[in-house]
Amino acid sequence: SYFNDLLPSPNQNEQNGFVAERAVNDLKGLVNIGPKVTGSDENEVLAIEYIMKVISDIKKTAASIHKLEVDLQQVSGSFSIGALGLHYNNLQNIIVKLGPRNNSSLLINCHFDTVPTSPGASDDGLNCAVMLEVLRVISSSKKPLTYGIIFLFNGAEENPLLASHGFITQHKWAKEIKAFINLESCGAGGREVLFQSGPNCSWVVDAYTEAVKHPSGNVIGEELFQSGIIPSDTDFRIFRDYGHIPGLDFAHCRDGYVYHTTKDDLNSIIDLPGVIQHTGDNLLSMVLTFTGNNSKLPTLHFVPHQNSIYFDILGFYFFSYSLNTAVLINSAAIVLSLISVLMLWYPSRKLWVFVDLAIRALALLIALALSMIYNLLLAIILDTVTASMTWFTNSFVLVPLYVLPTVVFMALSITLTDLFLLEKKIQFSSENALMQLLPTQTFWALILLVLTIMQIRSAFVLLPFVLLPAVVFILLSLFYEQHNKWVARVIYILSTFFCSIYITYCGIQGLRLFLPITGRAGPTINPDLPIAGLVTLITFCAYSYICSFPAYVRKIERWAKYLMILHAGLTLVLIFSNVGFPFSPNTPQRILITDLTRNSTTPDESLLFVDIWERRGVSVLPKVATLPTVKAFCTNKVPHCGLPWASPKIFMKSAEVSRWLPSTPHDLTHMTRLEVLSNNVTSDNVRTISLKMFGPDHMTLIIHTKYPMLSWSIDDLTPTPVQTTSTGSSYAIRHVHGLETLSWEVTLKFEIKDGDSNEGELKNIHIDFIGHHMHGPMSASLESFIATLPSWVHVTPSLATLRAYKF
Repeated sequence: SYFNDLLPSPNQNEQNGFVAERAVNDLKGLVNIGPKVTGSDENEVLAIEYIMKVISDIKKTAASIHKLEVDLQQVSGSFSIGALGLHYNNLQNIIVKLGPRNNSSLLINCHFDTVPTSPGASDDGLNCAVMLEVLRVISSSKKPLTYGIIFLFNGAEENPLLASHGFITQHKWAKEIKAFINLESCGAGGREVLFQSGPNCSWVVDAYTEAVKHPSGNVIGEELFQSGIIPSDTDFRIFRDYGHIPGLDFAHCRDGYVYHTTKDDLNSIIDLPGVIQHTGDNLLSMVLTFTGNNSKLPTLHFVPHQNSIYFDILGFYFFSYSLNTAVLINSAAIVLSLISVLMLWYPSRKLWVFVDLAIRALALLIALALSMIYNLLLAIILDTVTASMTWFTNSFVLVPLYVLPTVVFMALSITLTDLFLLEKKIQFSSENALMQLLPTQTFWALILLVLTIMQIRSAFVLLPFVLLPAVVFILLSLFYEQHNKWVARVIYILSTFFCSIYITYCGIQGLRLFLPITGRAGPTINPDLPIAGLVTLITFCAYSYICSFPAYVRKIERWAKYLMILHAGLTLVLIFSNVGFPFSPNTPQRILITDLTRNSTTPDESLLFVDIWERRGVSVLPKVATLPTVKAFCTNKVPHCGLPWASPKIFMKSAEVSRWLPSTPHDLTHMTRLEVLSNNVTSDNVRTISLKMFGPDHMTLIIHTKYPMLSWSIDDLTPTPVQTTSTGSSYAIRHVHGLETLSWEVTLKFEIKDGDSNEGELKNIHIDFIGHHMHGPMSASLESFIATLPSWVHVTPSLATLRAYKF
């Protein structure tokens, strides 16, 4: 944790380099505007005016050697991400171009819009403030730039990723961009971490390695993020997929509990000047390297491309190399490990050496399996008795809950292996320690071999577990052990400690990321299962080389029994006391409450829809728990219960736990209406429906039909259902506009069956049209209900109107 929080002191010299104080002042101006939801005056007027004024002041102090151009883009378009269709109108981007006129530029991106209720200090105001200061520093410099820099302040990222799409596909400067740097956040401050790179362009990572003063990044994060395990996405995806350019993706990840909440303010960022100085120093160095004389920016498409392995060492050093290089290094480590085993065997040339190694390595594997099984069973039991997430606020709870059993199982496996399988007396000696460390090294060498064959880049984390002990063992055996065997073996033992330190460092980073994510992972997932598995793996890796030493403690079985009694006692305390209560005002429970008026039933009705985002749900909210579930009033006549789900997929997961209660109609229902422009069937059994929609700045169409959808006007791709059930398939289209937009249109084409031509059969296409009011005053019903909730609940409120149609 100490290494994860190291930050530089703010620069006090305003004439030299990045100055955090100026960026802090810019950030305060953005945060003071409040939540900036796309379509609101705060986002479309106040934030635009503020950023444009700061840029105007910067332009006044710019050196005459630089050409500084500013453009305010208003853009409309459509595309799809996965199965979700996206349509947008009149979104706004502020773009600044600095540098010479040529066809090669670097893009730097942040977004100034926020989710409802959030001031967006870290997500993403901090990065916009850093970009403004970098613009200020470079533009006032007397040194000319070799290549251009484009600063994109985009006004619609949270909806999702819309404004960046409008820029990269339509702006006049987009075609000259050769690489990009994307700045994001999933927490509140801390060091910005490199967690995505490429695609297939090692030079961008090499340039980062060369440039930065305070490195922080890990390819493990990239592989996890791209696997879909982390429920989020960034503009990196848009620049990669639609701009076809390589880049780097950074995020501040500390204290993810405040992400997308009212707590994402200046007070939540610990050491705000240090965070900004850290990010600013790195960004300024990267920009100057990317656009300097030795840059490969203009010829990136000619550079041999390959994904990189990259990682930092405790935040002090950063390493990057290609996948081919990784294969060579990993193979060399595996060969060296084999040589060290042969050197142990050679003096006696006895088969028992290999048998001994195999048995001890197998004992490690059994210890891992038993630890994993036990901890996963415990996670299931805790969830069954409604005691999951006891570690959500107090992460130290993970130590007695999941770390302690893993340590006990590992120590006992070594002891029992020695006593009963190998029939050896348990006493400490350098030879006994050596006979346990080499099997551990062999075990990790085999795992490294498998991961290398699978081309998993995260395998680098096991490299020190194999390479360092093997090299030390070989060197000591050749040059020192004949003089002093005991000292040589102690040095070998100490060489394994770095492995424990490094994996613990990586593990803490991972837990800092994943623990807060469980608070928004949905109600159907038992979060204790992945967390128990992750903690077990981290503990096993960190403890694998030193797990043999407790075996030399006298009466180890008695100590193991005492530790398991302690573990059981503390687990009972967590279940039956408030020590394990998961939430607090700073680590809140998240729920979404929508005041909905709908006409999908007869007569029209209004209700408060309470959508649960995590596992504990209503079990900690007695008043909400007494309300009827959404599933209780669902009928097959109305798809998705006629509710404004963010996606039909979410409906499948949340209907049994989400709640509702009657409300009174709000006064915004008149804003949402739909007109049918055309509805016809051609001779080739293709049904075409053209619709025109009027409503607020956030709208959703959910189409449920038994017919395949052939195409839509969103893009040229064949639409993919977001959900398919026995009654048909569901498709979703989300619309967002920034500046006022009167209406938007969409055309849908379906393949119908022969004979489905009479009026009765044609009523097989059900469309829910939803208008979402994501900003502005709340209704009286919504406000009074929220007032009854505890202080540790964060509510994302909205008003909605749902109109249902059949075609």
